[in-house]
Amino acid sequence: MGILRSTYEFLKQASIAHAKWDYEVSMSIIHNRKKMWILLLLLLPIVAVSLADAGACWAARRLTHRRSIRPASSWCRSPSGWPRD
Repeated sequence: MGILRSTYEFLKQASIAHAKWDYEVSMSIIHNRKKMWILLLLLLPIVAVSLADAGACWAARRLTHRRSIRPASSWCRSPSGWPRD
């Protein structure tokens, strides 16, 4: 039973150390304007692609008939299935 308890203590201390490190890194990014701008620049392409995909899906749904048997495209489906209204 001693080895299981020591393994548990080791893993607990490792998780606490990792949480502290993660918090310190996050705070250093938040307090440094240059790092915040870099993070924002890395986020812009993700947001742009998401908005473009949503706009394309919206346009495809508007250009097809509402009572269509098949969806305009397979990538335009909602998670709950077709139709998406």
